[in-house]
Amino acid sequence: MRLNDAEWQFLHACDENQTVNQILQSVDASLEDVRSLQKQQIILLTPLHS
Repeated sequence: MRLNDAEWQFLHACDENQTVNQILQSVDASLEDVRSLQKQQIILLTPLHS
């Protein structure tokens, strides 16, 4: 599998305590990069439980 720099930045920033929006504000990635990772089944997005 090949990841572009933005996808790698997003993955590197992922942890259990941040939303996708919060991560996107801190890295040079776009929502399209996140969708690409999800489509490739590299990440699994789940709803935020409050």
